[in-house]
Amino acid sequence: MRICLSILLLAIAFTSCKKGELPVPKHDSGSVNTSAIDMASNYKYQVYFDLKTNSVVGQNLKTAWDLGFEATADGDRVILNSSKAMYAFNTGETDFESVTDTAGFAAHRTWDAASGNLDSTAIGDWVGKKESYIFFFCFF
Repeated sequence: MRICLSILLLAIAFTSCKKGELPVPKHDSGSVNTSAIDMASNYKYQVYFDLKTNSVVGQNLKTAWDLGFEATADGDRVILNSSKAMYAFNTGETDFESVTDTAGFAAHRTWDAASGNLDSTAIGDWVGKKESYIFFFCFF
């Protein structure tokens, strides 16, 4: 048994390397632009950066808003401020006065997609829907 194991180990040791292999040449990484953006120690700013011009084009405190409203040819949306962990839930009601509390709705929370895609917002395109439901907006 020892002889078979020794022969097997020797066979593996001599066949593990191929002499004919050539190393892959290192590729040129080209020119790289880098930028540093100061967002403060607790990331209190939302910063909008233009990659084409390599510059900051806007910034605001991440707590400066809760809801954003968009009205374009592509649709009308309510955007939640994800930096404040905003979420919404549909009450299923169309009459505003019939909603008196938020009990039981915690399991039905929805958030905007982390990707920022406007087709994946918590509420979606709300104009032109057959029924307009009442949504509650909350944050942690």
